[in-house]
Amino acid sequence: MSLRLLAAGTLGVALVTAASCKQDPTTTDRVCTPGNYVFCRCKNRSEGTKLCHADGLSFDACSACDPSEELPPAPGPAEDATTPDARESKDGSGGDSGGDATGVARPTPGELLITEVMYDPSGTEPDAEWIEVYNAAPTPRLLSGLQLKDGGNRTEAIPADPPFVLAPGQYAVLARDTAAAVAALVPKGTILLEYGAGVAVSRGVLLANGVGGAVWLMDGTTTIAGSLYGGWFNQTTPGGKSVQLKTLSLDASAQQASWCLSSNPWATGSDRGTPGAASDCP
Repeated sequence: MSLRLLAAGTLGVALVTAASCKQDPTTTDRVCTPGNYVFCRCKNRSEGTKLCHADGLSFDACSACDPSEELPPAPGPAEDATTPDARESKDGSGGDSGGDATGVARPTPGELLITEVMYDPSGTEPDAEWIEVYNAAPTPRLLSGLQLKDGGNRTEAIPADPPFVLAPGQYAVLARDTAAAVAALVPKGTILLEYGAGVAVSRGVLLANGVGGAVWLMDGTTTIAGSLYGGWFNQTTPGGKSVQLKTLSLDASAQQASWCLSSNPWATGSDRGTPGAASDCP
């Protein structure tokens, strides 16, 4: 698979893992793994997630409801009771959680946004191309299992294993080739994954420069986020300007007026844009 998750240590994001938790004699008394998000359910049957505290015994409030409206967990270990398979057998809700065993849901349309597209970098194309995504949801969202699709209907799947979670309010870069992006001075710590390293230049997801230029983030046949940037702006050679979303909503992202052509370099000697950061559109 050409799409590879990069080292979690450089990301500064909410990866759902307990690898960094120091084991101690009280580990066997814990009901959850510190730092993990697990499912929770409210009296109205809506579902959310809650974060396990460092003590392994307590949680943040359920993201879907007030504390007084949260249902108690099913019998047994908390994390077992909130994985999709366990939920199917314990509460009859079925196994399709919209997420995976981490307990973090995949996004619904508009919860993730494509906020920046470097479709015409001054460096080598398509290797130096990149896409920026933003989590507009109030809680973490799972990208694993989603797909990137370009204007030519070429697709690339985001790996399901290991799970990848984007923290609320976080901007992140998806690079065609990490080495090329870093050479173009994109901050390495903002790059979450690469979607085309080692793939022939005529294959994989390609960010076309012409009127057919477009990119979407899909969950099967459901469009989660997108940008129909093709033909909206003109660049003179050698290019090097990304397009940025000014208004953070799915409806706005479909309108040219909600985007701008970047005018400021993000580093000395770099192309123009704001990879991994909020828009600086006027």
